[in-house]
Amino acid sequence: MGEFLIGVLDISMRALVSAIILFLLTKIMGYKQISQLTYFDYCIGISIGSIAAEMSFDREQPYHYFVIAMTVYFLIAVSFSLITLKSLKLRKFLNGNPIILMDKGKLLPNNMKIVKVDIHDFLAQCRNAGYFNIDDLEYAIMEPNGLISFLPKSKNRPLTTNDMALQVKQDVPGLSLIMDGVIMRENLAGAGLDENWLASELLNQGIISPKQVFYATLNSDNQLIVFPKNQDMYKHTPYS
Repeated sequence: MGEFLIGVLDISMRALVSAIILFLLTKIMGYKQISQLTYFDYCIGISIGSIAAEMSFDREQPYHYFVIAMTVYFLIAVSFSLITLKSLKLRKFLNGNPIILMDKGKLLPNNMKIVKVDIHDFLAQCRNAGYFNIDDLEYAIMEPNGLISFLPKSKNRPLTTNDMALQVKQDVPGLSLIMDGVIMRENLAGAGLDENWLASELLNQGIISPKQVFYATLNSDNQLIVFPKNQDMYKHTPYS
C-alpha cells in the first residue's frame, strides 16, 4: 500500500511539473503557438506535448532528462522564429506560401488538391465566413495557418462610409468596468472615472450594487452598457 501511494504521488508530481513547464514554454513562445499554427509550430507543439506526457508516466527516467528535451525543442522553436523574421526564404520554407483557391470567380481544383481541401470543405468555409452563394466571391486564398481568406466581388461587398463620402467617428474597443460583480478599478481609473460616477450610472439604470451586474462596459460614446445578472427576458429556451 505504501509503494502504491508513493507511485501515485510520484506520477502526480511529474504530471504537475510537466504541465507547469509546458505552460511556461508555450507562454514564452507567444500567442502564435496557439492561434496561428504553421507546419513547424505544429510539429514543435506536438513534440513538446508528447515529451511532457511521457514525463508524467515514465518513472524510470529522471525529471531533468525530459526537461532538457523540452528545452531543446523550445530553443529550436525560438531560434527559428527569430531567423524567419530576418530570412524571407526560410520563412516561406517553414511556414509555406498562400495558395489561391479561387481566382477572378473561378475555382482552381488543382490548387485545392495541393492543400487537401475538397469542395465540401471549401463551401463550409465559405458559409462560416458568411458567403452562402459562391458566385459572390472573386478570390479565395488558403493562408499558411490553414484559414481561407475571401474577397467578395465589388458588387457584393458591404457598403462603406467611403462609398457614401461620409465622415464618421472612429470606434474604439469597449472598456470592461464590471465583470461578474467585480469592479475593474484599473480600467475605471484609466478612463478617468471613479466609483462615484459608476454608482450614479448604475442607479440611473435601476441597479443598486455592482454585485447585481454580470457585465458592464463603457462604449466609444462614454455610455455605460450594463448586463444584469438576473434578466428573466434572456432565459435560455432550447431549440425544438
